[in-house]
Amino acid sequence: MPLASVEALRFAAAALSESHAAPVALVRLMAALPVAVSAPLLVRSPLLGEIDLIALIGRLGLAHARAIARRPEPGPRLAALLASLRDDDIASRVAPFGTTDRLSVARERLRSIGLEQMNAAPQPWRNLRDTALSGSPALFQTALADALDRGFAAAGQILASEVLAIAAFRTLGLAAEQAFLLVNAHFPGRLADARFIRQFLADYEALDGAACAAVLDDIDDQRAIEPARPVADNGATEALRLRAS
Repeated sequence: MPLASVEALRFAAAALSESHAAPVALVRLMAALPVAVSAPLLVRSPLLGEIDLIALIGRLGLAHARAIARRPEPGPRLAALLASLRDDDIASRVAPFGTTDRLSVARERLRSIGLEQMNAAPQPWRNLRDTALSGSPALFQTALADALDRGFAAAGQILASEVLAIAAFRTLGLAAEQAFLLVNAHFPGRLADARFIRQFLADYEALDGAACAAVLDDIDDQRAIEPARPVADNGATEALRLRAS
């Protein structure tokens, strides 16, 4: 594909966009290309599942999210993630489906975590999302410290470990899709495979918020630490369950 012209890639993406028999690996590869090429696949391909699309948003950001929002039938997890991005273009595309049972469930889920409190103070999720995607670890660390009402040093210790970061996101009541986005931004490359993403979402939802909060109680607010340098932990949610038990 590196030798193919942009026009050829666009033609291929359009040709494959409604195919049920195309090689799935090829479709996933092309879906990760710039939106000018991949849009037909993002909007129509039946071979891109909900987990694939969530992964693309986490890796590639708002441009891909806007194209994905044009899909006629986003699943409940995907709809929840799209709505949580608070983008006007995405909202204008998702809103017409708000009366369906599928999005009613997604909307109720968002309401339960406070994302529809438009007149309230900015929610921790919005600050965490914006700072995580800013590329500045110090800003993300500050946002987490504010959200948890902990010191900057404690937030640095938490963000240095994937296990503790996941515990913090669960303690804050973030949805699995939101936690996925933050983990993928702070620990890049850890959740690139759909199988691992699916497992992460299932494991995260199984975590007990009170147990996660107990794990965080051991963090020392007074210990000096530089802005966190993330260290990935294999089997993070499983390790957290063991520590919290």
